[in-house]
Amino acid sequence: MKEEQLHFLRSCLNNGKGGDHFSPTQIGKYKTMSDWCVEYLAMDQDQRRKEKKKYKVGFGAVVGNVAQRMTSKYIFEGPDKVAVKEQKIEEAFKQENETFISEPFDQEDKEIRLRLAEIAMEQTKNAIRAYKEVFGHQPTQSERYVYTSPEGLFVDIVGRLDWESALSTLELKSKPPSARWFEPKKGDPGYRFYTQTIPKDPSKNIDQVAFYYAATKKEPHICYVNEKEYVIFDSSHEMLRPDYLEEVYQQMLNKAFKIQKLLILSNGDPKEFASLTDMPDLTNWIYQDASEEKKQLVKQLWMSKR
Repeated sequence: MKEEQLHFLRSCLNNGKGGDHFSPTQIGKYKTMSDWCVEYLAMDQDQRRKEKKKYKVGFGAVVGNVAQRMTSKYIFEGPDKVAVKEQKIEEAFKQENETFISEPFDQEDKEIRLRLAEIAMEQTKNAIRAYKEVFGHQPTQSERYVYTSPEGLFVDIVGRLDWESALSTLELKSKPPSARWFEPKKGDPGYRFYTQTIPKDPSKNIDQVAFYYAATKKEPHICYVNEKEYVIFDSSHEMLRPDYLEEVYQQMLNKAFKIQKLLILSNGDPKEFASLTDMPDLTNWIYQDASEEKKQLVKQLWMSKR
């Protein structure tokens, strides 16, 4: 493609505000072409950020951010490499948890967030234990942007590493507890927390790991934690071997090039792009917490006359 066409395609992203990259999440196996059209072509970043999420989404940030501040020598803030100041875990946790509590989906969600501190702290401690098992005394850094620039693709693919040393990377996934409701008794909140089981394999998050391996060629690790235990998968697992990761990464590239082709065919118009894909199922759990504005956008893209 000529540079003019590349520039035009990039300018169409994010509701016409433009964009310069894909992320592993955007082109991973759990994001359909229709989802991508809604979230990254028809919506801009501000609109995406305004979409409220229930506690399970923000919970992992509390665990991960505190664990990073307790272990890494440096944390990147955008392009800037910042030395981590020594801090007690209680202080770091208090700061992160206050932010978590301040961003509820609704009143019910806020009540749940207010009661998750002890569980989040236990998961953070397990994350730190897992970190030490992977890295030992090796110095590490967190949140560094890494990228690949596939030949012929109009944008780069960009992601941020949870941790990396000179030779290895580690991706952390916390498993928030489930809140189940029951008939409240006097003094009861009306729900109880149940530990979420740790996956038996890393398949759900293999897209991210494959991308990080493609971008760094460092030995990959992925860790799952709940409040009771942690499990680490490394290159001894068949899904984290180089040949399998390269295959997964190639599947992601194929999807990225399909998106690019649809952008060309639709001339970057969200409604035209939508006409080339299936309408999202608004009854699917993915859209259960979506705002009315987002649901209306889906209907406008797929149901309005062209």
